[in-house]
Amino acid sequence: MLLVSEAVTNAILHARSEARLTITTTPTSVRVEVGDDSPEHPQVLHLGVHAAHGRGVGFLDRLTTTWGVRDAAVGKVVWFTVEAT
Repeated sequence: MLLVSEAVTNAILHARSEARLTITTTPTSVRVEVGDDSPEHPQVLHLGVHAAHGRGVGFLDRLTTTWGVRDAAVGKVVWFTVEAT
């Protein structure tokens, strides 16, 4: 839930567009894709402990099995996969 919320919030706040959410499940994994209208790719920021914002992509980097960004016909799609341990 946290990761989906972060990815959708990033699409709305930073891309200033509607988010396009797709969730695909298998018996052992969940793949989430969030599309938006901005071609700008997100980056992991290395922030101080007191920073109020900017940790969402870092969460993806640390808490998912894999994640990435692909260009779309309009904007981009940020995706991540979480596998059962």
